[in-house]
Amino acid sequence: MCNTLDSLNNVQPQYGTTNDAYTPVLKADSGATSNYIRVKDSKYISDITRFNGPLVYQPDKTTLKISQRGSLNLSNKLTTANKANILPGLTNSSLLSVGTLCNDGCIAIFTKDHFFVLKNLQLILKGTRNWTDGLWDVPFPHQSPTTNQPPKNVESINYIIKKDQPKYHLAAYIHACMFSPTISTLQRAVNLGNLISFPNIDNINFKTSLGPTAAMAKGHLDQEYSGLQTTKQSLQLASDLYPQSEIKCNEAIFSLFYATDINKKSYLDITGKFPHASSRGNKYLLVIYDHDSNIILAHVLKTRQAAEITAAWKKLYDTITQHGHTTKYWIMDNEASAHLKNALTKNDQTFQLTPPHMHRINAAERAILTYKNHLLAGLATCDENFPINEWDRLIPAANITINLLRNSRINTK
Repeated sequence: MCNTLDSLNNVQPQYGTTNDAYTPVLKADSGATSNYIRVKDSKYISDITRFNGPLVYQPDKTTLKISQRGSLNLSNKLTTANKANILPGLTNSSLLSVGTLCNDGCIAIFTKDHFFVLKNLQLILKGTRNWTDGLWDVPFPHQSPTTNQPPKNVESINYIIKKDQPKYHLAAYIHACMFSPTISTLQRAVNLGNLISFPNIDNINFKTSLGPTAAMAKGHLDQEYSGLQTTKQSLQLASDLYPQSEIKCNEAIFSLFYATDINKKSYLDITGKFPHASSRGNKYLLVIYDHDSNIILAHVLKTRQAAEITAAWKKLYDTITQHGHTTKYWIMDNEASAHLKNALTKNDQTFQLTPPHMHRINAAERAILTYKNHLLAGLATCDENFPINEWDRLIPAANITINLLRNSRINTK
């Protein structure tokens, strides 16, 4: 046994060692029920998320409350033992739970001068005795500290890319950032100067740098319409299906809609229920399409109740007006609520309802299809472990990227 320990002294573990004199240490604590990290050392923790945790009792009977969770990244051979809790009020030092390591299948060995952690007979952590306090110190994993790292559920992100990457890598990155649109759509947006803020994008030909991707196919393969290859011998004429008076009525309706002044016209409609309710309870999308600016915007809905739909419309309407565009005329589904109609009237908006079963009059129907394709392609672009019940968190990015690919009819530049 002594020979084995002597050999361990000369072996460096895979993780948990560093020569950085400024790197803080973890105190190996057999009494700690979890890994507890000081706020001062939280910059060495990755994947931080907000967590309203339980109370932690200290030896003097006082309590502290966990505020955030993250990962220590001690070793890729550990699972539960990598988890760490950030504990405001912990001042002396961060604590490494020996019990958590043992629960993860590790063997912990304390000697006079050293501390060893083995898993599957492989050394993964090593510490040294601190004779000032008599405890065993384990260095934090050697990694660049994250400065002012925001919690994961804060909707902001900064990303730095290298400009000297091969064109294929940069093209694939930009394509994924834009929710994997079709190559022709992306290239047209680039040619029109819509993406001039992307680095080196003018030097990329997406048609030659990229090929079809799985995410692009998943998002833009529409279901084929039924009846395209019918085996019927003959088709009935419209005059056989409908009375002549009804045909004239429909012609009059079409004339009414298409004769309307095209300026300042917008459309709105609600999607069907998303197959998975989000973690925040959202199930639907309110989609608006503005003809003049050619924009498509969506807002999440938990229910199809009139008040919620009206509030969502107001937010989208404010977004349009805040950017200097005005709309006066709305075309929407014939099931629109009185609550929404009143809101339109209060904002000096006029509206017209589409006749039942005549969806093609409402251009929002086509906008919904376009938006669905874009969102599905974006979901397919995400990591395979992306939780599907977080789909609604992609909506702000989907609103931005889909409109970067579109150009206004007022000013095509």
